[in-house]
Amino acid sequence: MMPIQYAGLTRPIGIILACLMIAACAPRGMAPSAPPPVATTDRALQVQAETAYQKGELLTALDYYQVLIQNFPDSPLIPQAFLKIGRIQTALDDDLAAVDSYQQLLAIYPERPEAMDARIEMLGALQRLGRNQEILDAAPAFADQVQGDIRRFRLYTILGDAHAALAAWDQAVYFYDLAMTDAPAIHRAALEEKMKTAVAMLQEDQIELLLGQVQDETVVGYLSFQQAATMAGASAYDDAVWLLTVFLERFPDHEYAPQARALVEQLAGKVAYDRYALGCLLPLTGPYALFGARALDGIQLAFSEINTMQDGLPARLVVKDTGSDPNQAARAMQALADAKVAAVIGPIATAESAAEVAQERRIPIMTISQREGLTAIGDNVFRNFITPRMQAAVLSSYMLETLGKRRFAVLYPDEIYGRTFRDMFWEEIYQRGGEIVALEAYDPAKTDFEDVIKKLVGRYYDTPEDLKALREPLDLLGPLTALPGYRPPVEEAVEENVPGRRSRSARQDDDAPPPIVDFEAILVPDSPKMLGLVIPQLVYHDVVNVTLLGTNLWFSEKLLKEAGEYVQGAVLPSGFYPASQSPRVQTFVAAFEAVYGRAPGFIEAIAYDSARIMLNAMLDPNVWLRAGIRHTLTKAVPVEGVTGKVAFDGNGEPVKDLVLLQIEGNDFIEIDPSRAPVKGRSDDIPPAPLP
Repeated sequence: MMPIQYAGLTRPIGIILACLMIAACAPRGMAPSAPPPVATTDRALQVQAETAYQKGELLTALDYYQVLIQNFPDSPLIPQAFLKIGRIQTALDDDLAAVDSYQQLLAIYPERPEAMDARIEMLGALQRLGRNQEILDAAPAFADQVQGDIRRFRLYTILGDAHAALAAWDQAVYFYDLAMTDAPAIHRAALEEKMKTAVAMLQEDQIELLLGQVQDETVVGYLSFQQAATMAGASAYDDAVWLLTVFLERFPDHEYAPQARALVEQLAGKVAYDRYALGCLLPLTGPYALFGARALDGIQLAFSEINTMQDGLPARLVVKDTGSDPNQAARAMQALADAKVAAVIGPIATAESAAEVAQERRIPIMTISQREGLTAIGDNVFRNFITPRMQAAVLSSYMLETLGKRRFAVLYPDEIYGRTFRDMFWEEIYQRGGEIVALEAYDPAKTDFEDVIKKLVGRYYDTPEDLKALREPLDLLGPLTALPGYRPPVEEAVEENVPGRRSRSARQDDDAPPPIVDFEAILVPDSPKMLGLVIPQLVYHDVVNVTLLGTNLWFSEKLLKEAGEYVQGAVLPSGFYPASQSPRVQTFVAAFEAVYGRAPGFIEAIAYDSARIMLNAMLDPNVWLRAGIRHTLTKAVPVEGVTGKVAFDGNGEPVKDLVLLQIEGNDFIEIDPSRAPVKGRSDDIPPAPLP
């Protein structure tokens, strides 16, 4: 067998022996004064090499290992020899040669146990050579295969150092944290110093992410303190004091605890606010003034109830008019911030400009808006409203999981509202295993939807002439009734008095193909005014015996007047049902009617719930900072309200239970989403009038 070539270091035995003799003149610690003769077996050579290594005679040990590789290329001791050669070269400050040695071991013996040590040792050599990116490129191929505490500690420390050298501080902290788990006590102090250096370089979003990933309590402490210090540096004093308070409760004996206490005292004067003052932004003038006035009634009722139960100082409502204008809304929010209110409720419209100011001033705000994306402005922005996603979810769940329907159609106005519900409903149906088999949009400015409905049911295109011929008697043979063996077809009897059905003989388009109604339910997301035009035309074109699905806009007396006879059995979600049997809702409705002399609607109810949620959070005796209000809201604990249970997810979006209603006669009846109704729409729809 050819001798193993080792990076230009293979030498004839004579030269090696000569070197051993010359090495006798070397200083103590580098070579022996009188080297013993070279052993004649591989194991004896290994003993000689290891003995020299233990004595610190590194050059002698190196030569013995090289002789072992040269003379015994088939020996099972070769991988160990390569590994030791690499370590000796590292000790001799020749990391470049060490990398070559480890690479040869990995190339020839990739499956031997020594290979994993060689990989880790090679990463260390690359680090000392400043080749940090090569470390990051090589490590993922084997990092998850590393076993043993010391190996993992070395690997993770090297990876942390490599990321730190490349200024990837968040990744450095991540790997230092992993190293902490396996760090020997003797190395822990040095590792903590590296950790502190890396943590001090982190950005706010990086700290937030790492706090959800790291395991070591020491690391959590460093990150928590740094998060508070970063907030203070960004003038987010309320958040800083909140985080410092939490830090001191969890880590009272931390090395940074004295600094934390000093910082709390320093910032105390900068976080003062009126914990009994709730700001309120509503459109009391302008095009949305009617909604603002209705919402204010609900909010004021909530205040009166809370103050009746409050033992201490009464809560105060500071109302500002947004004028239905985004610029005025922003100015009004600035005024509330200057008044040092604890939190803000509203606006209904123009919420974005106000929310941006609230986030900048770090004041919790609960908007009463259907606008999507508001809570993305920041962690102080919340929203309490019924959303298209909620409605699509409850409808699809009921249809598929309770009624077992699988095929759906969507007929929608070609505008933002319609397109939004189209997309949300499609996603929810798809996720639950259903399918949309028909989809058509109509122009909301028109009143005739014949073409659109025909497209929906496959009747839009004219019947080809050759197919028409098959529907008529064959002239050459005479009428069909004269053909031998002719039997008249058995026609399904159609009772003229059966609601929702009409004889096709009464239709003017007798030659038209029958509609393809291959869906079991159809969603029509539009207003009552438009529904009064659309729904009768659906029935006229034989789209019957399917379940009509609507949105919360369907919950209107106007719909019953415009198209009540055509929407029997229709199912729709609602954010508030004043006729509910819930004692909480009945109490609210009675109190509202007693004060205002009218029944509350959804706006009054959602404003009432929002006010109570905010007041309970800000008046909690354990909350003394605005950041505490925000954290109370984000606990994801459902709060029972008159609009159902609501909690807020990590993005400030509401997670609500919606009411599910069905139209029966001239009423909206609450139904149980987990149970199918006794009767459906097909038995309640009258025939459409003839044109």
